[in-house]
Amino acid sequence: MSPICCVVPEYILRAVVEKGEAPEHIISACQSTIDNTRRLQDARIQHGQSIVSAQQQQTAQAAGAVRHLKRTIYNAQNSWDSDDLPRDKVMIKEGGVLISKEEDSSQDANECYVGFKKTYDFYFEFFKRDSVNGRGLKLDGFVHYGQRYANAFWDGREMIFGDGDGHIFNGFTDELDVIAHELTHGVVQYTSPLEYKFQSGALNESIADVFGIMVKQWGTDPEHPQTVDQASWLIGEGIWAKNIKGKALRDMKNPGTAYDDATVGKDPQPAHWNDFKKLELSD
Repeated sequence: MSPICCVVPEYILRAVVEKGEAPEHIISACQSTIDNTRRLQDARIQHGQSIVSAQQQQTAQAAGAVRHLKRTIYNAQNSWDSDDLPRDKVMIKEGGVLISKEEDSSQDANECYVGFKKTYDFYFEFFKRDSVNGRGLKLDGFVHYGQRYANAFWDGREMIFGDGDGHIFNGFTDELDVIAHELTHGVVQYTSPLEYKFQSGALNESIADVFGIMVKQWGTDPEHPQTVDQASWLIGEGIWAKNIKGKALRDMKNPGTAYDDATVGKDPQPAHWNDFKKLELSD
């Protein structure tokens, strides 16, 4: 199965719904995000959509590999149907000019376009990997997905970004590590497809975090990459709206300290193997 790999874990959205501290329309938006993500996941199971075996997807990473960077950013126009998104609504294609603020005040398309390149450049520079599959796979991104959709995800084919709800979550395109995290799910898919549940699913997420933070440390300023000491080690830094008490989704340096707020709960990430937890499949 080609999973829906989301940057915001369901347990955060579920906490918003269960705690009931947010305005009703925000709680409704979080519940809609949960429901839509589960629907997409179920559709992939029912339709038997699967990724080819790792052996069939062997990548071409030889020295002297040729670059085939090809990006297209689309406007999803708040559609909820990820299987039938408007591919005629192109905002930026490879080599095109960035969108003006008059055309799109959010700048999501520009941030997605630039983030794709920085992630591509990282993988090519250090691993001679030509896109997520090692063979120049086209990088498609859809912005403005759904209505107040509080997530971003890799669906096995492309990246899809919601706008956030403005109360709990800001947008998702301005965080380079978020883009790199999600595209790394594509790298895992085409390299060693770990089943997206239980410990293999946790390992999938861990790899995505590791590469996401490395892209952030290098890609923020490739001429002067951050050192280990300079780096914040925060995944999703700035993803919370200003009224949420949190610095990021996850803190890799100090696990379990990324957020603590009455609306979304406390960061449950364990810092030691002694705190290992068996969670529900959706977590």
